[in-house]
Amino acid sequence: MPTTLLTMVQDTASELGLAPPAAVATATDAQTVQLLALMNRCGRILLQSQDWSQLVNLFVINLTGPPTITGDLTDGSAVVTNTDTTGMTETATYYSLTGDGIQQGARVLSIDSPTQFTMNEPADATGTGVSITVSQDTYDQPANWNNVTSRTNWDRTNHWELQGAVTPQQYQWLVSGITATGPRRKYRVQGSTIVIWPPPTASDTPSTLSMEYISSYWVVGADGVPKPRFTADTDYTVFNPDLMVMGCKWLFFQIKGFEYTELRRQWLDQVSIMAAQDQGGLTLDMTGRTWPIFITPANVPDTGYGM
Repeated sequence: MPTTLLTMVQDTASELGLAPPAAVATATDAQTVQLLALMNRCGRILLQSQDWSQLVNLFVINLTGPPTITGDLTDGSAVVTNTDTTGMTETATYYSLTGDGIQQGARVLSIDSPTQFTMNEPADATGTGVSITVSQDTYDQPANWNNVTSRTNWDRTNHWELQGAVTPQQYQWLVSGITATGPRRKYRVQGSTIVIWPPPTASDTPSTLSMEYISSYWVVGADGVPKPRFTADTDYTVFNPDLMVMGCKWLFFQIKGFEYTELRRQWLDQVSIMAAQDQGGLTLDMTGRTWPIFITPANVPDTGYGM
């Protein structure tokens, strides 16, 4: 049976020489309320300390071909009229735009009606019935997203690793400069979204992108549903309960103004041990590592194919 919040707080109180509470989440006395807050603080610290294997999740983006619509443009105006916005089902700003009279890097700013939208830049030419390609290049991160796991980002359709995460400077160079996009996609983490480059086209969709991420939901309810903090006595955590008790103790000493250095050192030692045991490591072979992939840049010549 998992160790519940109630048990962890009772153990913490007993080790601190305090009276163990009969309930935690519904308690109103200051001491128990404080212990609950410190338990949640300890969990958030542990969440950021390590990419724990128990919190690994997979995020999949299914790219679909962008629709091509028509609309009327007026030079110097950002408003597109006599168009069709019914296909723009996501947040308005998640779409990039291309077409005659539309400036490079232009995006949808707002959807005004079923027949009108506004761009983030004015058109640089006037046109009627202009063909406009509307590509969704921005996708919401999952609600439990904490951070992406590096080098797990792949274009599964083309079997290529995604390039990134690109910096804001690199992204603006791609969007605003004169560049060749190349065959491989790039991605950018922007706020609570993932932005891909280049935007999907009819020729490279449908395709599937995937990446692993660390969940921010480190608490599990009695019903088995993960969540981001303790809210019930029957909740438990994916972290080792000893780490929670030890962490709560030094945080309690710290907030009370007591000497907490030794308690924190002991806790950090245990965090390091648990982190090392959380995932297996590579075997270090002094004779050289055996590469698991048969064909790589290391064994494919640059020239001379078929010679």
